[in-house]
Amino acid sequence: MRLFVAKFLTIAVVANFMILFCGCKKEGGYPSTSEIRENICGKWKLFQKDGDYTLTNERSIHTYNLKGEFYNSVSYNSGLWDNREKWSYYVLFNKIRCNRDNDGEVLTQYVAEFQEDYHRIYQIASANNQEYHSDNDLVFKRINEDFSKNIIGLWEGVSLVGDETFGDANHRWMYKNDNTYIYYNKVGDEWLPNDDDLTAEYFVDGDFFASRWTKADSLGNIVEFREWWDVESCDDNQMVLTALRERSDGSRYNTTLTVRKIE
Repeated sequence: MRLFVAKFLTIAVVANFMILFCGCKKEGGYPSTSEIRENICGKWKLFQKDGDYTLTNERSIHTYNLKGEFYNSVSYNSGLWDNREKWSYYVLFNKIRCNRDNDGEVLTQYVAEFQEDYHRIYQIASANNQEYHSDNDLVFKRINEDFSKNIIGLWEGVSLVGDETFGDANHRWMYKNDNTYIYYNKVGDEWLPNDDDLTAEYFVDGDFFASRWTKADSLGNIVEFREWWDVESCDDNQMVLTALRERSDGSRYNTTLTVRKIE
């Protein structure tokens, strides 16, 4: 989709991660090792940070399984683009120790509270012999749907409600199995691929949908753009996407995009 902001590069050191489970508190108010191990499996989405709802472009999706594998999906303007990046993990007391497979980065997650459908944590990450502390109060909620397969195919914009950043809703998008897509403009009675795009890719994990594409500016520099959505629903006929966005003045607004399935 193409209705959001350009990527402005900033530096970020640590991606947000989390852990949650279900049950009740033990001694000291923290969940036990057994409770965490028994309830950790599943998919979770970053929902709140320090008491505020997270913007859609600040989402993270984390998936845990019984094999000790942890998968992270995130897209940040800072440059992070991880589609189910694989980590390993183990549980000790109220801590989840995660190790990234490709570079050995370690993330320790301290579970402060958990309920059946949400959790609250803070974390410490270490990489390149440096330790980074996060004092943020992070809340994740359980996600039961995964729309990664539903989105494959050709979609046409129907309506857009909310602030609009790029073009309008009357365009088409062809999402492919290889996580690339084609963006179409209607010229007369024909639907033509947008030749300005140098690259165009996306991923869907759970109900989180991220896309990015590149263009050349007037000076020949490559500029990257990104967009983020929450998938509210998606079936063989229609997909409804929502997003919590933020304007340059810090005010927030909600956007809803509805598209219909062409093929």
